[in-house]
Amino acid sequence: MKTFNLLYTFCAAAALSFTACDDSSEYGSCSVKGEDEIYLGQSGISWVAEWTGPYELNPKVSLTWYINGEEYDNNRLKIKIYPKESGTYKAKLKIGGDITIKCEDKIKVKEPPKLKIETEKKAVDLGLPSGTKWANMNVGAKDNSAFGDHFAWGSVKPENGPGKINMDISGNVEYDAAMANWGDKWKMPTENQLKELGSNCTWIRKTFNDIDGYQVIGPNGKSIFLPAAGSGKDGCGENFCGLLIGYYWSSTPARYVGNNALKVYVNSDKPNAKYDSERASYLWLGTTEGFPNAFGADYHKYQKSVRPVLAE
Repeated sequence: MKTFNLLYTFCAAAALSFTACDDSSEYGSCSVKGEDEIYLGQSGISWVAEWTGPYELNPKVSLTWYINGEEYDNNRLKIKIYPKESGTYKAKLKIGGDITIKCEDKIKVKEPPKLKIETEKKAVDLGLPSGTKWANMNVGAKDNSAFGDHFAWGSVKPENGPGKINMDISGNVEYDAAMANWGDKWKMPTENQLKELGSNCTWIRKTFNDIDGYQVIGPNGKSIFLPAAGSGKDGCGENFCGLLIGYYWSSTPARYVGNNALKVYVNSDKPNAKYDSERASYLWLGTTEGFPNAFGADYHKYQKSVRPVLAE
């Protein structure tokens, strides 16, 4: 097998003929994997290097990254770091201490919008494709950082739900906790509206006013805060449980294919899917980097948060 020693000999000979051995155009390149600009706390920055030298790399060769001058000896052709401050980050990779693959790609890390306490409910336009405007706080909350109340699905009070329902309840004042408590200008979000929020926004895990949750930044740079309010008492026999995690009801019943003995839950727009009269879809706030939200189906009786949208 060809080794790094052969490569080093090649470079030494090339150096005698005034060929630069650390020229990235000869021996490889590296680039940022992902966006060129992110928010602080959004995610890590990944660089990936590609070796294009004339010989294979010996696995024992040391690979040392330098990010803004700081050394990271990870012995891999890729690296991921988690910035602790805003600014511009750039990288280079040294191979065996003799060859440098320069990374021309840079990434800018910027501060997210500043959150401030708001005690009056309002609609926030996040610049979403559908034009949906989201409330700045949960139903029952005293401000935009507070948990608010927890509702069984289909109940307009923080208590047990009304039982089996197999229709979308958004805008139905008898079952819609947002409309019943805030008036007809507001309603519960549909599953598709929650999924749009999950997929079109930047989610940053944050502690705001001593409350853990996520700052959700829209395409236009405006944001809302979703506290990780856990579940209500019917979820675990206590007043609240599952803090550090949040659960937000949609107005949409869960849909499934199959039969009552074996239900496979699917997206709400799946052809031939049936409404489940005992479960509804919800948004789940995660706790791990790179996995901020997901969707599930749960029984109506389990109490979760409600974040309204403007009824338009």
